[in-house]
Amino acid sequence: MDNIVQTIAGVPEGYDAIILADMAHKIYSDEKCALLHIARDDLRLTALENSIAFFAPDIEIISFPAWDCLPYDRVGPHGDILAKRMAA
Repeated sequence: MDNIVQTIAGVPEGYDAIILADMAHKIYSDEKCALLHIARDDLRLTALENSIAFFAPDIEIISFPAWDCLPYDRVGPHGDILAKRMAA
């Protein structure tokens, strides 16, 4: 299996979910592979998850949320964040 890195920029919000769903279908039809997308923040991650679930409900989405604390902070991350990251 070859690793392919592709950068897509300048896509309007909302249309990116259609492009990602199409890419995931093409990749999965060739062989069982994964597609990684990095969202800019948690708000965009949630919107993208909902949009992909609408346009392509057959695609499994595994969410890996960002930390909710700063590095070297005395307060650790919230338990929900830890659980979602471990489940991913």
